[in-house]
Amino acid sequence: MEVDSGDLHVYKSGGMLQNICVPVGVVLSLILNVVILLGVGNNTNKIDDVVDTGLGGNNALGKYSVNNRKIVIGVDPEWPPYCYTDNSKAVDKGDPSLWEEPQGFLLEVTREACKLQGLDCLFQLYTNYQECWTKDHSIGRYLENGVYDMCLCWTVTPQRTRRILFPNNDARGFTKKPTAGFLVMAKKKDDAKEWKRLKAVFDGDTCNGSTMVQVLQADDRGAWYDDCGDEKIEDKDRTDDILKGKCGKTCADGKIRIGFIKGWATNDQTFNWIKNKYTGQKFDMTRIVVVDEQATKSEGHISTYNHIAQELESGHIDVGFVYDNVLLEMGNQACDICKGHDLWTSGGLAIHEDNGTVQSGLAFAIGGSSGFFRFDQGHVRDAITAGAVKYIADKEKYCTKCLQYWPSEQECNIFCIGCGTDKPSGGTNYCSDKGSKGR
Repeated sequence: MEVDSGDLHVYKSGGMLQNICVPVGVVLSLILNVVILLGVGNNTNKIDDVVDTGLGGNNALGKYSVNNRKIVIGVDPEWPPYCYTDNSKAVDKGDPSLWEEPQGFLLEVTREACKLQGLDCLFQLYTNYQECWTKDHSIGRYLENGVYDMCLCWTVTPQRTRRILFPNNDARGFTKKPTAGFLVMAKKKDDAKEWKRLKAVFDGDTCNGSTMVQVLQADDRGAWYDDCGDEKIEDKDRTDDILKGKCGKTCADGKIRIGFIKGWATNDQTFNWIKNKYTGQKFDMTRIVVVDEQATKSEGHISTYNHIAQELESGHIDVGFVYDNVLLEMGNQACDICKGHDLWTSGGLAIHEDNGTVQSGLAFAIGGSSGFFRFDQGHVRDAITAGAVKYIADKEKYCTKCLQYWPSEQECNIFCIGCGTDKPSGGTNYCSDKGSKGR
């Protein structure tokens, strides 16, 4: 750090007083540097000094923030019930201070963790998820620059752990590990051929996805052909009539257009290890078109579940690759941007299933949902994790809170750690005892 120590002038023929100015100025400069390095006057929000993490150590758990500064935690406003904001509280109570107040299960667990550890935590809504994690799967500038000490409302995936820290408890999060599934328009089940195609098995033709050519259409829904020769086909020649005459195969199953929420854990990279429930094998990615832009390019990336619903409704995508609990999460939500505002609530969307096999349970994640930290903030990660471990171990508090967000027995068993069929030996099955039956 550079420090301006003033204008020091040395005169070779000067008097004693003038010559004394040099060493005195240097000494003052050194003292000022030491003061700054010690943090005097530092008004940042970071924690500099942290006591024992409590995870594997012998010291007693206690306050971690020696200098009593706040831990600033960014919260997603659009992922209910994990993290969200509900302005109805402000409207109902006539209290403007409740406007855009962060809410959600992950926030409540983290708040309790902070209390148990004596941490002063401030929860702040972020306006765009890219403040924490970019659409290109790298650390966001607000976390990188220290505006946030923690970004809440994220899921652990292998590629993310290469760049950021997640909680290091057994569950690697504050909920159970989620899985993914194929979301489709429910009415497509009425078309047996199309419903079969959406299984992504591609046994209706013998085409090679890497050499297939599509008829160019404005809606990207043109027919597919294969065995079209080695010569490059110009765009102007990619018409149905020309390709029919030039190519040896018509590809009845075509390619499946799968929509992804840009920057989310459910992304196309996970197709490197997840397996198709209908084949037990990895998906043939040469027969899949990855879509993370909305049909109207000016509208930008697919960034919410409602965008997925809208793209399915319009036919721009065939499948939405989503958390397979999406219907539980969005079952009481309106899709304001869809033509059918009741698409979520009316059964208009479904997870693909056929003859008892469901395209869900796709293991894209390696841990539960919680939040993440920069690599140099491991002490903060450990402190908050220690508090969360204590809170989750108090099953009366944790499971009761979890049931407030996922009240049915089924939901409780999906999301809540150690509250149902996975309860500790001799423990209470809160999911069956207190959870409502059915969905």
